[in-house]
Amino acid sequence: MITGPAEAPRGAQLGRRQRGRRGGLGPWLLLGSAGVCSHKATVLRTVGKTLETSVRAGDVACRYGGEEFLVIAPNTPVSGAATLAERLRRKIESASVRWKGQTLAVSVSIGVAGWPTVQAATPEEIVTKADEALYFAKKSGRNRVAMHQGEGITVYAGPGAEQPSPATE
Repeated sequence: MITGPAEAPRGAQLGRRQRGRRGGLGPWLLLGSAGVCSHKATVLRTVGKTLETSVRAGDVACRYGGEEFLVIAPNTPVSGAATLAERLRRKIESASVRWKGQTLAVSVSIGVAGWPTVQAATPEEIVTKADEALYFAKKSGRNRVAMHQGEGITVYAGPGAEQPSPATE
């Protein structure tokens, strides 16, 4: 299951293996769940199931720490990864999460970073850049997708956006 405790080391290991096979680092998406408290486990399971059913067969989706998930999308341009991130954000936002007889609203902020847009020698460096974009998305109003551009970060999309939103840092 995608929310198991061994997911973070597995994600980094799979990223290293992917780099070795393909000669480069594909885009990485770092998803941070927003607003989870006592119902945290239920929300994280729902986000995990949404990711499992929404990524391509060659993509890697795994838990990456407390309330974060990691998606590695090999052979995808960074702009395609941002589109994937927005699709995932909308699916998670529209997911029905039931907890103790209530329907919970769930949102997610997503940071996107990928080689060669971000120059990185290791998978960990890509994750660091995706993490910077994730926190920029949260700081920009949450429930957003932000893309690391190497020199800066751009909010790609968010609630009600019909097209990417070109707000820059």
